[in-house]
Amino acid sequence: MPLLRFVQVSDIHFRDFNDDPHDTDSFTRKALIQDVVATLRGEKVNALIVSGDVAYSGKPEEYTVAKKWLMALAQQIKLSANEVWLVPGNHDFDRSTLTDSKVLRSAHSDIRGAKPGVVDREISEYLRDKISAQVLLNPFTNYNDFAFDFSSTTTPEQLYWTTEIQFDDKYLCKLHGLNSAVLAAYDEDDEGDIIIGLRQCQFADGQDTDEIGEIHVAICHHPVGWWKKHSDIDAHVSHARVVLSGHTHNNFYTKVDDTVHCSCNAVQPDRREDKWQPGYNIVTLELRYSTAGTELEVRVVPRAWNKAHARYDSFVVEEGKTEFVRKVSLKPLSKASAQCAPLSGDMVVADVASATLSVAGGEGMQQEPASIAALPADKRELIMSKFIPLAFDMRLRLLADLGLFVPEDEKLNAIDRMQSAILRGNERDGLQSLAAAIEKLK
Repeated sequence: MPLLRFVQVSDIHFRDFNDDPHDTDSFTRKALIQDVVATLRGEKVNALIVSGDVAYSGKPEEYTVAKKWLMALAQQIKLSANEVWLVPGNHDFDRSTLTDSKVLRSAHSDIRGAKPGVVDREISEYLRDKISAQVLLNPFTNYNDFAFDFSSTTTPEQLYWTTEIQFDDKYLCKLHGLNSAVLAAYDEDDEGDIIIGLRQCQFADGQDTDEIGEIHVAICHHPVGWWKKHSDIDAHVSHARVVLSGHTHNNFYTKVDDTVHCSCNAVQPDRREDKWQPGYNIVTLELRYSTAGTELEVRVVPRAWNKAHARYDSFVVEEGKTEFVRKVSLKPLSKASAQCAPLSGDMVVADVASATLSVAGGEGMQQEPASIAALPADKRELIMSKFIPLAFDMRLRLLADLGLFVPEDEKLNAIDRMQSAILRGNERDGLQSLAAAIEKLK
């Protein structure tokens, strides 16, 4: 039976002193990598998913340490950087920007204080205006510098990313990385306070996704139960067959109607917490075909730190079981739906239309350019394996020398300028000139 397998980690909370000689958590982080390898026993992994709070306070030096550890984990499970996907958490929000900017505080006050019926209008108005949009996303500048290497940036034009992994010639798994932290920089936030915005959840595009062979997985730092309920947000989330989250530092698994919710333990919780217990998830999605129909089996294997033996161990989920398993019945494929052609490789990148995010709701929405997640798989491999490892200023210089920047790019931040230039290079010659320029550097 066709299946996909993900390793999910969350709430790593890297600080700049992590990995120094006095770091007491370095042992558990190394043990986690070893346990992942031992638990998988060589089984193929399709993606490493990080559900937020990569850093502790959104500072550049924290992401330097984070990247080193994440890539060490990815390499041990035979994944490259373009198979690592992440979303921001509230600790990836640089709170100093909130303290220093009255404009940002006012924006938060306007949106967070809006009545449920007008929250989405407030968000859209702030994102339509380029100046206020940059202010709203400024706290994620350091996160974006880090996330660019993993095609997981969050920008005013595209708060969330979308990519695809193929099950078989009938079904695609669509991953959606949502930013639930854009307005979540407050310690007093509790369940029901997190404003995510309706547009991020409209990934089904009004279609019955089961019938067209799409299985949607939403990745978000805050569990759905923490979201502020406005508009018809619950109805849109119900199109996801799986929701992967973190934030609570506790394992939590449940099935609501046809959606399985999996909340992951923290990799590096604060040792002062009463229930301190690092952990991670291995999530498997398997299609089961039978004469009675098609089911999606969601299997979660949580692993957690065993204090008594100072090692990772199995975690009892329910009734003595160490796995959480639920099945979702899928509607029959529509005869009119196009079947997915077999592709070489597992990772398929979403088309430009599905990888874009409108900054306005309703009719007449203006679609903004896709990120590099919309590039063909071979082009993304070039960017991730040869372009990204270059120094940041060298990347900018190469793109400039190739004439890939245009005057309109000056209004964008460095990350967005770079993405626009890469897409422009792909349209021009399929990035052949960029590939040649990189080769000349050797």
